[in-house]
Amino acid sequence: MWPAIMVSDQPQTKVLADTLEAILNDNEVDAIVVVWWVQTSQISADFCELMEKLSEIHRDKPLVCSLHGICAGEIKSRLEASGRIIDFYNPDRAIRALGHLARYSAFRGCF
Repeated sequence: MWPAIMVSDQPQTKVLADTLEAILNDNEVDAIVVVWWVQTSQISADFCELMEKLSEIHRDKPLVCSLHGICAGEIKSRLEASGRIIDFYNPDRAIRALGHLARYSAFRGCF
């Protein structure tokens, strides 16, 4: 995503929104891990709003994050308060959690 942000004349949150929406609309995608560097409070607010909107629209696809940067802490609690998005310290843990979720879902017969 970052190369698209660097060359686009659109704000980075617009590029992020369009990209994530396209990925989540793909029927071959079961979940998404967002690794993001949160640089400012304004980006934090925009990011939270976007992720909350996407989690509401795509309730059937887990959204997990690995957020970094000086403003990551302030949005972690807001995202997790929604009950639909969780933040992990690193992407490996996020992916591992999705794997456990998939196995548990298969065990429960949800897939």
